[in-house]
Amino acid sequence: MRQLIIDWLPWPISAITICQLWMTGNKHRHAWLVSIGNQALWSVWIWASWSIGLLPMNIAFWILAVRNHIKWNRKEAPLPDEIEKTAQSTLRNHSEELATFAMKANELLDRLRRKKQ
Repeated sequence: MRQLIIDWLPWPISAITICQLWMTGNKHRHAWLVSIGNQALWSVWIWASWSIGLLPMNIAFWILAVRNHIKWNRKEAPLPDEIEKTAQSTLRNHSEELATFAMKANELLDRLRRKKQ
């Protein structure tokens, strides 16, 4: 069983780490809970593989994940819907500039296509 943990557990915990980082980048409010669970799995692998040198990092990640979960779930933390509203407001305020940019980009692409032909 120990060898199975050592050989195979890094695959799912690596995938969970990538998902958790993606969630964090999207400011998903449960990203740090995923990180806490993932650190538990890393702890199992560290002990099973006797990679004790990784233990200080694992402990630090536990502490940071709990801290960040608490901070992100306070009222002042921006939630995804608030971020989306801000983005929509920004787009409305800059829609004319974006339209001009898009028109110039299309003109440039048309010129490049004509040169290619």
